[in-house]
Amino acid sequence: MRALYRRLRTIEASLREGMTASEIAGLEGDVESLDCAIMNLGVPMKHSDLYFTLKSHLNLVRTRAGLRRAELRPPTTRVHTLR
Repeated sequence: MRALYRRLRTIEASLREGMTASEIAGLEGDVESLDCAIMNLGVPMKHSDLYFTLKSHLNLVRTRAGLRRAELRPPTTRVHTLR
C-alpha cells in the first residue's frame, strides 16, 4: 500500500503549471495504471478504510489532471442565431 501511495505522490508532484497536453496525458495514463494496480490489491476488509482512502486520493489527483487539461483548451465561441 505504501508503494502505491508513493507512486500517487510522485504523480501529484508532477502536476504543475505550464504542462503540455501530452505531459498531462502521460500523467493521466499513470493514474489509470495506478488505479488498476489498486483494484487488483485484494485488500482484506479490516484494511478497507485504507483502500478507500487511497482510491479517494487517486480520484482527487485524476480530477486535478483533468482540470489542468481543461485549462489548455481554447475557449469556445458561441454563435448566436436570430430566430
